[in-house]
Amino acid sequence: MKKVLLLALIGSGCWLAARPTDVLTQTGVTLEAIRQHAVTNLTEDHSFSFTSTVTMRKLARRLPKGSQATVVRSLGRVVRSYVEAETFENEYVTWLRTKYPLDETYSDEQIARLEAHVSQLATQAGQQQSAEQRKLAELDAATLLKTVRGQLQQQEQDLAKLTASDRARKTMEIGKIKRMLVATEGRPDEFKKQYVAFQTQLSRQQIARTLADEQQLLADAKEHNRVYRTQKEAFTARENHQVLLKKRLREFIALCDDVTFDARVSARGRTQEFVEDRYRRKSPDWKFLYRLGREPVQEARAFAQEWLADLQKVSA
Repeated sequence: MKKVLLLALIGSGCWLAARPTDVLTQTGVTLEAIRQHAVTNLTEDHSFSFTSTVTMRKLARRLPKGSQATVVRSLGRVVRSYVEAETFENEYVTWLRTKYPLDETYSDEQIARLEAHVSQLATQAGQQQSAEQRKLAELDAATLLKTVRGQLQQQEQDLAKLTASDRARKTMEIGKIKRMLVATEGRPDEFKKQYVAFQTQLSRQQIARTLADEQQLLADAKEHNRVYRTQKEAFTARENHQVLLKKRLREFIALCDDVTFDARVSARGRTQEFVEDRYRRKSPDWKFLYRLGREPVQEARAFAQEWLADLQKVSA
């Protein structure tokens, strides 16, 4: 994986026989450059990337030839050391949380709590409705009539405090009760019967509205939960960066094995192109390794294979 980072450095012309402690200074490569490309190369699905600087290329041209393998291994050690450090792990986790943000408001646990809340609300509403019906049923008809008349006056005064929709609904309820009073004048028992039935209907409607609102909130939350689960799945699949590292190392090794260094090229104006069309169709990464040449690529492959073997031993 990072092997490519290291290959890219060499591709810029960084040839030298350097000790690991010297390699960054002598090539112009910085830890910041390694840091910037580490997560990118680890998390890319297919391609590898690294951008060299003018300084790197200038320094590269001053370095002795024939030292490609040494450079590869020296830079490889630096990259591996960084990737295995706690600093890289922290930066990777930060990147992961930014790439796949998880809003725990819509976690599976929160959805379960919302479902329980809606279910409990329905039960409590039913119980409350039954209690109110019993209370009304127990009231003396004459007392109920007197109480309702007194409440109507206060309710009319409170209309101005309500929202437009609530005011319209409450006005209709008050009108209904007033008509009921007129229709049952002198018959308190009949008024009680109709009033209890009307209040039961209102209570059911209110419960239905409340439950509908809560059900909609739950449905919205479940929609967010689907996004949460997708993000969570992606997050979990990448949480262990060593799994990705092994995958990327394997991909790099396979890429190295696929390169045909004996592929012939011919001059086309100021550039050179592959003679065979199948090589012209190869990926930029494949062509990049081809330009680097057999020696540095084979060394990079060997380094990647050793790193992969060490990772497999740890996870075995």
